[in-house]
Amino acid sequence: MSAFNTMKNLPLELRTMVSIPKDQLEQYYDNMFFLGQKAMDNGAYGQSYLYLKMLYDLVPSYHGLRSIKKSVEDKVLARALKSIAVIPFKSPVSEPELGLQVTSNIMQILQNTLSDDVKIIERGALEILLREYELAVAGSAEEQTSTDSFRIKSADYLLMGEVLDSRTETNIQNSKKKVRVKVGENQIRNIEWEDWSREAMQLRKQNRPIPPAPRKYLMKPVYEYAEYDVAFHEKVSYLSISYRVVETSQGRVTYSNTVRAQKEERDEATSGIDIGTYQVNMKAAKLPTDIEMSNEVRKETIDKISSEIMERFKDQDEKYLAEAIKLESSNNIQSAVELYVNAILLKIRKKKDVTELEDKAGKYLDVLTAY
Repeated sequence: MSAFNTMKNLPLELRTMVSIPKDQLEQYYDNMFFLGQKAMDNGAYGQSYLYLKMLYDLVPSYHGLRSIKKSVEDKVLARALKSIAVIPFKSPVSEPELGLQVTSNIMQILQNTLSDDVKIIERGALEILLREYELAVAGSAEEQTSTDSFRIKSADYLLMGEVLDSRTETNIQNSKKKVRVKVGENQIRNIEWEDWSREAMQLRKQNRPIPPAPRKYLMKPVYEYAEYDVAFHEKVSYLSISYRVVETSQGRVTYSNTVRAQKEERDEATSGIDIGTYQVNMKAAKLPTDIEMSNEVRKETIDKISSEIMERFKDQDEKYLAEAIKLESSNNIQSAVELYVNAILLKIRKKKDVTELEDKAGKYLDVLTAY
């Protein structure tokens, strides 16, 4: 490792000026390539990657290096990149296509958000996987004493679910509204004028001043009771989906939940009225359509399920890194290096810098070579 670090830190134009006999330098490269191949043959793909990456940094044109390095990277990614298959969700009898629609939407979201952390099984491969799943379930039922019979090779995890309830209901309550409406006026004698008239006669006889006369007639409003129709509209859309994540190596449910969403809309309709001075315009209730409301609760439910799945499977590189540090602290160096490399290749997929991490894992190669 010390020789590698020395050579790596030299500029390319100075490496050729280092006074190392050519045959010794080639022997050094050959030995590094040999160690990389040996580690690969032993299934230690993390060690193999580090050896081959070191060699690539020094002499990228080394014969056969690119192909074997690519092969090792593929093997590391195959184990580091866990796969999830979204099994078609079961549909309610009333909406036989809903389960497939939910499945398709969830799969699309996971592909757009988790593709650098996990592998989402494509739709084309689902038919084969479903057949494998059916056989595994049948085998598990026949051999209840062993969980090995449930194992599925095509995916590490299954996302399975069922649409428990999906409905949109409209409720209308009809009633009548009664109002007291002014419909006109009647002219009536003013009692105050009657009193004034009698008093005025007495004052005239006494030659006393007469106060101003009030209005002789008053206008009395005429009221009637009127009714008009009122309808209270309420629309409720509801969706309930249960799902679970199954780890296929043992058929173990690692997570399950039931997600519910509900949306309510209300409005009022009136038949209208126009009588006297009172007017209420006719009004129709304005509510979203059944499809619009069901789409909203479906989106809310699917987004919540997808968010919960993403929370469990995102940042796999950081999870591998944390586990590697634990193994390193317990002196399990060989396993730690393998997980470090898992983290490295996932970080590379995310276009993150891995130089420091590669150096950290690479420092253990001399120790592991001595095993």
